[in-house]
Amino acid sequence: MERVNSLTNATPSGEDVKEFVENVEIDGLPFVFKGRVKEQSKGVYLSLYIPNWKEEVEKIHKELQAPWGLVHDGEIGFITLDQSDVKDADVYIQRVRSHTQWLPEDSKYHHEKVHVGRFLMDNALAYADMKGWKVTAFAYTDGRLTDADIYKWLQRKGFPSPMTPGELIRQPRSPDTNQPITRFLK
Repeated sequence: MERVNSLTNATPSGEDVKEFVENVEIDGLPFVFKGRVKEQSKGVYLSLYIPNWKEEVEKIHKELQAPWGLVHDGEIGFITLDQSDVKDADVYIQRVRSHTQWLPEDSKYHHEKVHVGRFLMDNALAYADMKGWKVTAFAYTDGRLTDADIYKWLQRKGFPSPMTPGELIRQPRSPDTNQPITRFLK
């Protein structure tokens, strides 16, 4: 894995923002992993890009209304975490999105061949674990997965069963050091 860029900036409010761009491999395919993290306000945006995105996007049927980020800059997926309003949680997973379903079945980046959401979730949770953050989420879907699919996925990622009274809050664990984010955001 080759480091492309890593830097720290300050926002107008003076809060440090860590940004990175890193080449990664997922399921044997190359991706560009980008992130923007505001530690004080607990804002995290992680995204994946297809390195040869113009070639892949040309395969999308023109009549489809594919997401702007995929068509214009190759963003194949993202996850956002923000400070939580839930009493016993630090951050809330606001959205996990994969655009792999927009690519034709013969694309090597099609959703049946690569796990974009899994990579993003695993890295977001590894970062939350590094910070000792309790994470909450809600299984609202507007994509190809059902709410039940999302609840099962969250359970596999360490969240309690949706049948548990109260909010779904994942407690911090030992960070998964196999995730790239643990090597360049400390």
